[in-house]
Amino acid sequence: MRTSQSPIPRLRQGILAHSLRSPVEPIRRWLTNHELPDTQALYIAQNLGWKMQVNAVKGVVFDLDGTLLDTAPEVTDAVNDALAEAGLPQITLQQARDWVGKGAPHFLRKTLSVCVPDQTVDFDQLLTRFYHFYTLRSGTHSRVYPEVKATLAHLRSQGLHLAVLTNKFKIGTDIVLKAHDLYDYFDEVMGGDSFEQKKPDPVGVNHFMDRFGLNPDQLLFVGDSMTDVQTARNAGIQVWVVPYGYNHGQRIEEAHPDRVISNFSDLRKAFSA
Repeated sequence: MRTSQSPIPRLRQGILAHSLRSPVEPIRRWLTNHELPDTQALYIAQNLGWKMQVNAVKGVVFDLDGTLLDTAPEVTDAVNDALAEAGLPQITLQQARDWVGKGAPHFLRKTLSVCVPDQTVDFDQLLTRFYHFYTLRSGTHSRVYPEVKATLAHLRSQGLHLAVLTNKFKIGTDIVLKAHDLYDYFDEVMGGDSFEQKKPDPVGVNHFMDRFGLNPDQLLFVGDSMTDVQTARNAGIQVWVVPYGYNHGQRIEEAHPDRVISNFSDLRKAFSA
């Protein structure tokens, strides 16, 4: 005969014998099997499972555009500078928001495919001019998302290793981080030209783990797009996402991250309890 004693004390013994990268669902099943209502079991499992993951984390890798900073306005300015110089039609801010995230070459190709689909353009020359204007525009028309600075400061105070991994070119990345006084929070800043491959290839994540002697269970990726989720999956690490960034017009929940956080205050709270 089962007793009415809470199953929570038995939960610890029942799950800590397992090495679980994403323990939420196993915990929920365990609680449900011990006669806890399913909705209550899921709530407890999510909070306990996420806490188990957080306790193991020694480093956090962040995406840049759409995660730490809203940079779409200055990206729009820069590409329109290049397009105007070439006598080509310009794009809107919303189009830029829908297209950024996979690096400047991909962004420019998407721009040309929509704006001048039937016109021959010297792509390499236009890309060079885009980089030129992007360097000039970096940090001039962007903003830090709410709670980012306070959260980065808190994570640093907890002794975590922090990095940026973005598909933006490195020079532009450094400029915009320094313009917003974010650069010094990070142990490593990796751009889209720092390695031969860009995200979703896991080379940047693997480099960061090797540098600080971390294993996949000790690293968290925080991003805003399907590309970020794929990068984390390819590296075998957990990934949390914000819902307000640039995900090519798609709902971020469709990428199936480990967790969707409403903003950076949720991240700070997770590392405060």
